[in-house]
Amino acid sequence: MFMMMLQVPPIFVVTMLILMPPVTNGQYYVERLPPRSRAGIVPVVEAAALPNGVTSPESSTVAAAAARTTPVASGENKLFWNRTKTTTMMSQSANDEELLPTLANGHLGFTVFGDAIYMNGLYNGHRGLSHRARIANIANIRLSFSGGNQPPPIPSMDFESGTFRVDYRGPNNSFRVVQLIYPHQLYNRAIVNQFTIERIDGKDDIRIGIKQDPTIPNSEDIAFSPVKTIFISSGAERKHRNRTDEYSFRVYQTCGTTRELEDPEHHRNQQRQVCVLWNHVPEELTLERSESTVSYKFIMTADESANLARQDLTDALRTADDELLRLHGDLWRAFWNDFDITAEGNPTLERIIRASVFYLISNFPLNPSRSHLFGGLSPTGLGRGGSNLDDYEGHSFWDTEIWMFPVVNLIESRFAEMMVDYRFRRMDAARQNALASGFRGAKYPWESAWSGIEVTQPCCPEVAQFQHHITADISFALRQYFAATQDLAWLRNQGCPLAQAIAEFWASLISPDPVTGLFDIKEVMGPDEDHENVTNNAYTNVVAAYALFFGE
Repeated sequence: MFMMMLQVPPIFVVTMLILMPPVTNGQYYVERLPPRSRAGIVPVVEAAALPNGVTSPESSTVAAAAARTTPVASGENKLFWNRTKTTTMMSQSANDEELLPTLANGHLGFTVFGDAIYMNGLYNGHRGLSHRARIANIANIRLSFSGGNQPPPIPSMDFESGTFRVDYRGPNNSFRVVQLIYPHQLYNRAIVNQFTIERIDGKDDIRIGIKQDPTIPNSEDIAFSPVKTIFISSGAERKHRNRTDEYSFRVYQTCGTTRELEDPEHHRNQQRQVCVLWNHVPEELTLERSESTVSYKFIMTADESANLARQDLTDALRTADDELLRLHGDLWRAFWNDFDITAEGNPTLERIIRASVFYLISNFPLNPSRSHLFGGLSPTGLGRGGSNLDDYEGHSFWDTEIWMFPVVNLIESRFAEMMVDYRFRRMDAARQNALASGFRGAKYPWESAWSGIEVTQPCCPEVAQFQHHITADISFALRQYFAATQDLAWLRNQGCPLAQAIAEFWASLISPDPVTGLFDIKEVMGPDEDHENVTNNAYTNVVAAYALFFGE
């Protein structure tokens, strides 16, 4: 049906190599690991990381808790907590946002100590001004110390359990505080801050200032209602003088809607609602003189549904601190137990690879029972976006299918299916786009957000007009997904309709050359983005041919 010969410039071999999935050589290995016996796992603790004057991990409550929640395979160097070998230690200041990690759980994403939280699929702005809707980061909570001399905080990233950690020491090493920050993978509408204070010396009360900045989730993208205070039952009882009563958590809640529709002309998306809830953050944390250690947790949740956001907040608040951390970390450890990449003889490269895998996979929900309707995968991930062009505004384009999808497809087919489903659910918009441009089939936009219309910035109309290869790139991802899964049900229900619509677009775009008897693809732009309105771009012709053959 679509059999035809396209003219391809002589450099097409290079283009073919770019399109092919990477082939392993003798040095690098991709492993799907069988589940390990818990008997083969031992905790790793490190005396060098303990405060001055503490000589063994058993004498440190905080270190022992960290060890219990961070197992590593005995005799192996596959995981991440042993700081001297596998955990990324950050020498820069914890105030340098650009150098701090971006964390996500498939539903929420943020930069540690950054000013914004982003939610999967939540955009604001009309057409080319559409961008991830910014929610002010009320999970940005920091400690402040007064008086005395204390060393600077030490931040580190534990990829094995998906937690960011900051170690503080009080004046003259009188106490130690560990702060853990993570977007929870089980309760994945939640972002968690946990603080553990441990006394090292002295007998007085220890009071530590704490600052939440901001205190309410204001946003230029979302019109929030006034904050209201509610109380959530703890589900437990406490004794108070001569009576026993149930106590409650003080919680704040606000809901709002995005301010501007992406596509008001066709009403493909309505204004989106988001509700944010968080428990009360005091002005200071206290370790009383009768205590050797104490822990606090502060949790915020966000979702389109106020009820679901409230339920996750309730469940997380009622869960014991150690258990809350374990439930999150177990999902990450289960992932690493099933998949790993090793680089023999090159531990530095191995850590870099694992960090890259972590940041890529964190854009997906590890718990299959808590999946949300997937809103696309942007090059800088779920934790960045906004109106910053450097962060691609949270849009999906050719990077999604050509550079990111092949890796995801080899790691976890469930995540790859979410990516192709994102495109399938926007096929109607792609058909309308093709029709409006004078073509048949489905023509995908260069940049896509929520509705599936073109959302490329007004600055660059030639990019949106000529970079048709995005449509073939999507077909190439479909081909790889089917090759990896052999899922015939998916092929019948989604793969074939989408591949055929894409092939139909390319069949309507090509034109015969009366001199050569071959076919040309005119008015395109290749991936270099430096040459517009080109006839027979090498990359475009090759990937278009793949799309035609796969659609057949």
